[in-house]
Amino acid sequence: MEDTYAERLRGFFNAGCATTAIALAKDVGILKILLEADVPLTSYEISTCGSLKERYCREILGALVTADVIEVDSTSRKYFVPVSNRKSLAGAAISNRLMPYFGEKYAAIKDCFREEGPAGVRYAAFPVAFDIMRELRVFHQDTLLEEFVLDVVPGLPKRLDQGIMAAELGCGYGILASNLAQRYPATTFIASDVVDELLETARQAASVKGLTNLYFERQDIYDLPDTYMNKFDWILVRDVIHDLPHPDRALRAIYRSLKPGGELSLLEKGVTGTLSENVGNMGVCSLYTLSTFSCVPESFQHPDSAALGAAWNVCQAMEMIERAGFTLVKEFHNEKNKQDVHYICRK
Repeated sequence: MEDTYAERLRGFFNAGCATTAIALAKDVGILKILLEADVPLTSYEISTCGSLKERYCREILGALVTADVIEVDSTSRKYFVPVSNRKSLAGAAISNRLMPYFGEKYAAIKDCFREEGPAGVRYAAFPVAFDIMRELRVFHQDTLLEEFVLDVVPGLPKRLDQGIMAAELGCGYGILASNLAQRYPATTFIASDVVDELLETARQAASVKGLTNLYFERQDIYDLPDTYMNKFDWILVRDVIHDLPHPDRALRAIYRSLKPGGELSLLEKGVTGTLSENVGNMGVCSLYTLSTFSCVPESFQHPDSAALGAAWNVCQAMEMIERAGFTLVKEFHNEKNKQDVHYICRK
């Protein structure tokens, strides 16, 4: 038993090393070179292409090969990524950037644990978080919308095609709102956030695409204007509620903004079952870790903050949805990641 336990602990360290190697190879451009290459490349060719030092390239390539992330030919000199693996590696490389982000934030989070330390740390203090979230949304936007939203809400594509009033609250860079506005030109979309820099970037991107049915507004989800009252047929909110100090207040504001019979697509993280029932579930472990470094510090802004964290329980979310006045129509779990939950709520 002890040997198995020790082996599992070593595995955590080894996996962490591989994750860090993938993140570094992405950030210095090595993965981009390999993912775009038509033929296997030597470390010299990779370093020349990326204006990098060959010796460092060769070392990190060794880590990636031995972790079975990339492949090497029989001479151990030419490196490549099979076409069948490229999409998966490109997506994983974005997520793995969270490891160095955790490292940057480590000292600040450690201070939050101390009784006399700060309550939390806002995302804006480490803005690389916004860049990682943007990359993830760009990469996964089509799959997420098609498999986790449009195919899940009954009749939604038809209504969007005919033309309704829709909103995305907490839109960030507006990736999802822009995607939807392109797909459904008859629908008017309003996307809002509280970070001016994100909204300006979103406006510029929408302008380049010529989207005339998409409007970006700076709005606080707690204090939505009277003009939003009973305005929207459908509202999309993704990974926002658990990051708020007062999520109940936000859900009530969203409820007021929907027309009678309007629907909220609440895309959230969530854990099913008790802590003891999830022993050995590394997906849930990752969610708790992410939450420790990002979600709890973001939401713990006041002494009375809910600080739900990303690993909040599905039952807790359902109770909060009902308290806000919604009828929970459906609870849908992503087949690829059971911790991704789509709550379809109706006013």
